[in-house]
Amino acid sequence: LPTEKARGTAGLDRIAPQQRHMPALCPVVAVGRHRHVNAPRADEDATTIGAFSYLGRSGSRNELTESLFARTVNSWLKDAGRDPVTGHCFRIGGATLFFAAGRGMDEIKTRGGWQSDAYLVYLRDK
Repeated sequence: LPTEKARGTAGLDRIAPQQRHMPALCPVVAVGRHRHVNAPRADEDATTIGAFSYLGRSGSRNELTESLFARTVNSWLKDAGRDPVTGHCFRIGGATLFFAAGRGMDEIKTRGGWQSDAYLVYLRDK
């Protein structure tokens, strides 16, 4: 993803609705689990910890970066014998998921943060 999209310095707030019919893929459940597992320790100032920081194996606090996320996902894909992906694959997947779910074009555009009709090139019907 372009830096300005991933770091949140531009754009809009995102609302991730609970997916009760798919708890394994529910973003609300995932964020809640992350916050529980990676809660600030007593010796940490919670106001200085990033929302997606995590505790490493050694117990040290780490920030989840774009590059670490991409390396991790691509490592899983490699282990599964799959091709690597880029940030655009997630944009294509998100737009396609909403399209396949019958969501309106305005909603796809808004949720993807597009200001133009560029999102139309991401829609896949297969």
